[in-house]
Amino acid sequence: MIVGYQWIEVADRGKLGLDNARAHYKLPRCRQGPRKVVLVLVPIDSLPSRPTSAAYSSKSKPGGKILQKIALIAGTALMIAFSASTAWAAAQETETGIQKAKEQYTAAFNKGDAAKVAEMYTDTAYLMPPGSPTAIGRAAIQKYWDAGIQAGVKNLALTPGKIDQFGEVAREIGNYSFETKDGTKVEGKWVGIWKPQSGSWKLDTDVWNSDK
Repeated sequence: MIVGYQWIEVADRGKLGLDNARAHYKLPRCRQGPRKVVLVLVPIDSLPSRPTSAAYSSKSKPGGKILQKIALIAGTALMIAFSASTAWAAAQETETGIQKAKEQYTAAFNKGDAAKVAEMYTDTAYLMPPGSPTAIGRAAIQKYWDAGIQAGVKNLALTPGKIDQFGEVAREIGNYSFETKDGTKVEGKWVGIWKPQSGSWKLDTDVWNSDK
């Protein structure tokens, strides 16, 4: 043992740790320690009370790089989980809003309120019924549904369908049923394009077709 001197471990296996130690302690003497750890011989009275950031940075601590990678992976995983959770919450909110709009739609229809039904569409909505011209806009849509209600169409039901959101719009593919004036039940499928307007979801495109 050299009196007045002490071997200091610089836990960086590369050249960076050795150079940092030499620069700080101004001593060229060094050797290779166990597991290729660099050791530098320095005077005891030159030892600082706390290791300097240059010689003992996170890059030169044993396992520092591994810990940094673990932290990076963990942070990335948390970000992915947060994004997935946010997306799921947004999808749930969309489905809840659309289901509420459909309940209002069917309630108004089954009360015979064509004007209220028309309010469930956007200002420039397209209604594309089978065997009839396209109705564009609320006024035309109200006229179409008023004629249907007067003809005896009743007990409209819209079953929950598959909803996919694309930016600010959502597409729903579902099924419907209603009864005619003589009680005949009609069933079919429909596709609706929903858009948010005035704080609620409204139909922008409405297309359907009967199963028979």
